[in-house]
Amino acid sequence: MAIFRPTARQIAAAGALIGLQGLLPGLAHAQSAYTLSVLNKPSGSDLAVPISMDNQGTVRGGMFYVKRYEVSYGEGGCPSLFLVVLCPRHGQREASWAATPNASVTGKAGLTGFFSHMGNDQGSQVGDWEPDRSRRAFTTFLWPNPARIGPGSWLLEGLSRSATFNLLTSQGTQSTVSPIQGTFFLPRAMNNGDAVVGSTGRYGADGAAVWRQGVLTSLPVAFAAPAKANAINDAGVIVGASSASLVADPNTGRPPLRPTRWLGDQPEFLGGPELSNLEAIAVNNAGQVLIAPPSDSSSTASSQVWSQGTLTTLQTLPGQSAHPTAINDQGTVVGCTRVIKDSSALTRADLTATLWRNGVLQDLTQWLASKGVKLPSGTRLGCPITINQQGSILAYYYKVSSPDTLTWVRINAKP
Repeated sequence: MAIFRPTARQIAAAGALIGLQGLLPGLAHAQSAYTLSVLNKPSGSDLAVPISMDNQGTVRGGMFYVKRYEVSYGEGGCPSLFLVVLCPRHGQREASWAATPNASVTGKAGLTGFFSHMGNDQGSQVGDWEPDRSRRAFTTFLWPNPARIGPGSWLLEGLSRSATFNLLTSQGTQSTVSPIQGTFFLPRAMNNGDAVVGSTGRYGADGAAVWRQGVLTSLPVAFAAPAKANAINDAGVIVGASSASLVADPNTGRPPLRPTRWLGDQPEFLGGPELSNLEAIAVNNAGQVLIAPPSDSSSTASSQVWSQGTLTTLQTLPGQSAHPTAINDQGTVVGCTRVIKDSSALTRADLTATLWRNGVLQDLTQWLASKGVKLPSGTRLGCPITINQQGSILAYYYKVSSPDTLTWVRINAKP
């Protein structure tokens, strides 16, 4: 297995190339400028969360709205100095943001009861559909947690283990909801053919599975469970992680996982033992695989891009670790670098929004500033959630003085 780590000279050369990309006409998908769109919550919502973005720039997610009020005695997320208060009960609803490059884009409310977790270029979505469900406390649901970086990590915050996932397809004004059958199936990604991959088991880590045309199929593994499927490209290549041994790791109490690729639903490990306890978290249509520590891990192991048997390490600064979240078909990776410290002590200030090309690190805020995007004074860019094939990025920024005050944004690439 060849491992590519850029030398100082290669890093400098690649950095110079990145700086010139907007000027070189022969580079595919090079952007000369960007614009910033603030994604405002739909009318009537108390909280809206953008989660996915297609290649046209349409953003999808969900919203919470007040469904009704109930008498409360100061419990259930409605603390009060008084004995009795009226407490709002919130319902959930689909939300979307149009692919317009306006400075401000207001979300549109969609199907009641449906909370979109992912979508594709055909307009299909996967999410949990619970029309009759309501909740009191919702403010931590889907809130980006600085200690959990990675694609899908924000999808799990506060999610009910009994949630039923469904495929939502639309034709004209008609929407069809099809249940994804399976015991404790936790979807993690979908492709443009409406194939959905994920994990099975009560905690979504027992086995890897793929759902195609109404049928859920378990993916084979070289050894016993656990295993997980994290991503699928349009050719049907699936990536994730599976056990590389029957012997438990003494540090974790379970067999070590290794990055795994399923071709024709047959598994193969990517890399050797040096990649133990890392996962394949994304795969693009060029077959490049993004490898990183699990999103809930405090591991400082190097993140990698695997391509045709070669590993390219994602560069970091001393005292930091790389936590990528997405890769597009051009091989551009977005995510965060994180100060190496105990995860319980992490704050948003310990994260730096980052972009990598050919493994070379670029501070994303500085890169965007050079392309015309300036953040409001007193704010800082959070970890990007995804990047599409045009180079547009879904992210958020927050107030330095109030780190939990988030503003969701789409950074629009302009060819």
